[in-house]
Amino acid sequence: MRGADLSGAYLRKAQGRACDARDALLTGADLQASEFEDADLRNADLRGAVFGRAWLAGADLQGADLRACVFGGSPRTTGLLEVRMADTRLAGATGHVTGPVDVGATSPQLIDGDDLQRWFADHSAPEVEVST
Repeated sequence: MRGADLSGAYLRKAQGRACDARDALLTGADLQASEFEDADLRNADLRGAVFGRAWLAGADLQGADLRACVFGGSPRTTGLLEVRMADTRLAGATGHVTGPVDVGATSPQLIDGDDLQRWFADHSAPEVEVST
């Protein structure tokens, strides 16, 4: 999937574990209930993507564009367990997520709960809610 253009694609329940999707274009893609555990999504364009109850544990989203994306709804959150999110763009993102999330740029820095909630707000995504 590296560099692939899957904008607007219907990828519900897709199995993308450990896939290389660096620089992929997934704008507006439907990724609900998909699994991208340990996937490399660095610099991917995920603007407006719908994650629903996707599972992204261990994925690398560094430098990805997640503006206006929609994470899961309560109680079916998007699982971001140890996802690397340094330098992601999140303005206008909404929905519910579970962490902890790695926000460190040069070394791991896992945050969760209120700290993660503040981190999303500080990155122009105050409507992303962190479920504990």
